Amino acid sequence: MTDTSVLIIDDEPLMRLSMVDALSAVGYQVQDASNGDQGIEQFRERRFDLVVTDLRMPGSDGLQVVQACKERSPDTEVIVITAHGSVGTAVQAMKLGAYDYLTKPFSMDELLLTVDRATKVVALRQENRALRRELEGKFSFEGIVGKHEGMRQVIEKIKLVATTDAEKAERGKKFLQMPYIGIVPDETMPWSRSVAPRCRKRFLKRNYLGMKRAPSLER
Repeated sequence: MTDTSVLIIDDEPLMRLSMVDALSAVGYQVQDASNGDQGIEQFRERRFDLVVTDLRMPGSDGLQVVQACKERSPDTEVIVITAHGSVGTAVQAMKLGAYDYLTKPFSMDELLLTVDRATKVVALRQENRALRRELEGKFSFEGIVGKHEGMRQVIEKIKLVATTDAEKAERGKKFLQMPYIGIVPDETMPWSRSVAPRCRKRFLKRNYLGMKRAPSLER
């Protein structure tokens, strides 16, 4: 079973129902539309993980469907169906962002294989996004341990520097922002670390105002 949502858009009733039955049988959550205009309207009402659309339809054609879907939901993967001899149009659809195309006539096994590949791409993207959120939370400035008022002021200064592209000159040398700002442990301060974007990988000593690197921690 899968909770992947799929929208089938095809003006040929028999083809459309065959695809709906094949995908529903293996657990996909499937809805269908009989033309491009109806399909675009359904997509505006609800985002789908995958869209399978015919290219040649009355009203809005498959190219317009691809464009509308990608504009509203760039993460949605679109598979287009084209007749033999119209591969050039399918390639054009892929340039607009379509994932792949199927050439008529095709078997339901071919459809399932292509949809399965697209589903894995969607799942991987969602997994990467979740992991990124987790890492951002783990290594945010809020992860720095420090209750002392002076330490909090230091953290605020680091945040200010991390959000700019500015360079500082210190003792005749340029100070570059760094992606990992570490607090060197001593007898009163536990080790902690935080991510600061747009910077190079280095560590700073706790005396932030001096901006001196910790030699023992440089790589």
